[in-house]
Amino acid sequence: MKHAIPILKTERLLLRPIAPLDLEAMYDYTSRENVARYVTWQAHTSLEDTKAFLKRILNGYQQGNLLLLGIEVH
Repeated sequence: MKHAIPILKTERLLLRPIAPLDLEAMYDYTSRENVARYVTWQAHTSLEDTKAFLKRILNGYQQGNLLLLGIEVH
């Protein structure tokens, strides 16, 4: 069953669904070896890697089987 993805907001943070406009920011952190060391995926070596990653996230949202939120600091 597909559920709405929550948006959570505090004075300093916004937790929200990841969107296509996040591609560049996602590549910035997914391409870092010091980040990849602590996650389940290898560091991205191209923007195409991140596009594929983003596509999997968006497909997971569509299928209703993924809850992964972006973090914005305000």
